[in-house]
Amino acid sequence: MPGTMEVISVCSNSEGGGDLAILASILGQGPRSDLPPAGAKVCQPCGELATWDSEEGRAAGHVHGGEFIGFSPGHANCEFSPYPAHLRRRPYRYCEVCRGRIEPRADSRRGLSWLCQGCAGLIDASGHSPGMVLDELALRRFARIGGHLPHRGEGKVPEAEVGLGDFGEQADVPPPPDWIPQGLYLCVVCGEPRGSAPSPGRGGEIVSRASRCVCDGPACVGCGRPRSHPPVSDHYHRASGTWLHVAYFVGMKRYCDECEPDPSGD
Repeated sequence: MPGTMEVISVCSNSEGGGDLAILASILGQGPRSDLPPAGAKVCQPCGELATWDSEEGRAAGHVHGGEFIGFSPGHANCEFSPYPAHLRRRPYRYCEVCRGRIEPRADSRRGLSWLCQGCAGLIDASGHSPGMVLDELALRRFARIGGHLPHRGEGKVPEAEVGLGDFGEQADVPPPPDWIPQGLYLCVVCGEPRGSAPSPGRGGEIVSRASRCVCDGPACVGCGRPRSHPPVSDHYHRASGTWLHVAYFVGMKRYCDECEPDPSGD
């Protein structure tokens, strides 16, 4: 196992130096199992650490396509515009250990965490489970920060560079395969996610966010099959890893696309 100074030399990012030293300690002794449900993780909109103190809190932080978005003190603005929908198209992420910027690629992921090549190599070479290593890193950070509190409305505005038109489609990063937010399940009829998932509220509290599939929507007057998601509802879109809202006027449409009459009368 490399020494602490060798680990720290993998990345020059000074903000992550302390966490690299913690990583060396964890890899040296081996990660512990059955840890309490608390932690501090890198908030992907701003690159700073954000906390949670329950399983629901962990799930709420990851509710948007698996990306961790903070809702503890200092992260009041990370949850909202232009995040989280635009975050997935930003051409970089922050490494979970050293917090340096990395290119978002599928092979840079370990579960729901992003790792640079150097930090991933250290964990993989140790033979320990990356998930267990990162869980203990999060818990030790949580202890260092001193716990979790709701943000109560304060916080800096994340980087303004993440506008939807700033990047091409090649920057789009899908969520991990077969992953959906905790609390959701796939409808046996239409295959879309439904159920309720923990999600951050406006004041940093945890609320329940419902995903309703097309089976709950209004029926087509032509064929009788559901023609859309229910008006004034939300649903989780798996391909993009985003939550979508259905406007009230969707209910004004009477036919599905297949049964829609030809306006020309032909």
